[in-house]
Amino acid sequence: MRKQILSRACGLAAIVVLGLGAAQAGPRGAPGQTSTAPTAASEQFGVASWYGEDHDGRVTASGERFDMYGLTAAYAALPFNSVVEVTNMDNGRRVDLRVIDRPAPGKADVIVVSKAAAANLGFSHALSAPVRVRLVGTQQQAALPAAASQWR
Repeated sequence: MRKQILSRACGLAAIVVLGLGAAQAGPRGAPGQTSTAPTAASEQFGVASWYGEDHDGRVTASGERFDMYGLTAAYAALPFNSVVEVTNMDNGRRVDLRVIDRPAPGKADVIVVSKAAAANLGFSHALSAPVRVRLVGTQQQAALPAAASQWR
């Protein structure tokens, strides 16, 4: 079952990358690197995982302290304070998350979400889930989700 989900997610991600093409990275990436970040008109499919207790209270790449009960995410290709809509492809549940961190180097997941976000998406008891990620805006452009979810 897990192999099928990962295979489907990887296949969808490849279609999205091939269909949209790779954009040159701007100030958030090293020169010459490519980025497949979603834009306001596109979306990205892949696998999401979550992080919680081991990281709670630690300083993130943006300088903000990680709160496992906040609705936040680690995403490699978008600027900090970008707001993304993440949809669990297995159950259709959605949540808007603010990007405050970067995933660990070599992490294959498209996005890593907080424990509260995983609970809202319905996969906090699993290690990962197939998701769709769509850029909504930035902290200044879009209404941010509540600082903490109802899950707390």
